Amino acid sequence: MKTNMRLLSIAQVREMGPGEIVPGIRGTLCNIYQQNTGTNSNGAWSLQNVVLRDETGAEIKLKLSGRDALPNSLKGSEVVLTCHEGE
Repeated sequence: MKTNMRLLSIAQVREMGPGEIVPGIRGTLCNIYQQNTGTNSNGAWSLQNVVLRDETGAEIKLKLSGRDALPNSLKGSEVVLTCHEGE
């Protein structure tokens, strides 16, 4: 993990405006949904929803895009998720 990575709380993420990129978030995976995949005119795509809980007990549903599926065995694990814009 990068030492200069900015990690936001769920409360901070909820205060963000539409289209703002979350640099990173830490929490426990409470639920991991099945990944959906397909192909369209832009090529292959994948989307997977997860629910993350932070140390305050707040929960947020996140959508993971363009990555390998998270296995259900990670449920209950603490993770750091980082985000970026672009390819």
